[in-house]
Amino acid sequence: MNGSPELQRSSKTRSAAFDPIAAARTLKRRLADRVAEHLTHKWDQQHGVDTGGRVAINASRVAVVGNHAGSGYDIVSTPPSVFAYLSRYFPAQRNDYSYMDIGCGKGRTVMLASELGFKSCIGVDFASFACDVARENLPRYKSPVPERSPCAIFNDCATKCAFPDGNLLLFFNNPFAMDLWPEVARRVTEAADQERAVTIILIGSFPDTIRAAADIFTRSHAITKRAEGLTPRFWDSYAPFHFIVLANDR
Repeated sequence: MNGSPELQRSSKTRSAAFDPIAAARTLKRRLADRVAEHLTHKWDQQHGVDTGGRVAINASRVAVVGNHAGSGYDIVSTPPSVFAYLSRYFPAQRNDYSYMDIGCGKGRTVMLASELGFKSCIGVDFASFACDVARENLPRYKSPVPERSPCAIFNDCATKCAFPDGNLLLFFNNPFAMDLWPEVARRVTEAADQERAVTIILIGSFPDTIRAAADIFTRSHAITKRAEGLTPRFWDSYAPFHFIVLANDR
């Protein structure tokens, strides 16, 4: 009446394998991801743009500038709440700074930064299609701010892109693999030595990678670490972001 020994053992094995705490965590994470996806889509609809989703960078299918097709990471836009949180580390005199997002994807942070009073806002990405989408987004963006900074998108490689004159705020959201950082850091350090202020914000979901990139910047001692932390888990964010803020002494 109680079933065969094999069935009893099978039932016990299934019971032992089920972890209700782990299952609850998985469910919570999936629900949070769905909420973040919904809020991202809603933000795009409200502002008349296309910045959401994850776009895989397949080196064999995506046209890119330069010789580093295999070093690009998937395009995932910075959540608006995360960007707003990080803005506390932006320079106070923003009208004296150009904002530059290297690895800008579809241009979301360029549009957000254009509302904050920067001298100009620039996005750079090596993926041609991402730049096309970003350029289409700029004039369609429904901003609550009547006067915004001038914006531009450039299809270029991070190791070769030109920096605008004057003070710079450089923003990097986990754009590429570690093999590109030494050359990028060398060029940024040269820019920081040209009698101008440079602030760098590195963000990403892998703290070891962000710290390794920051260490490359600080080797010259012209650029030093000013802040490090973890953003809150906002509703529109798939995960908290680790961040490091660097700057020179101008």
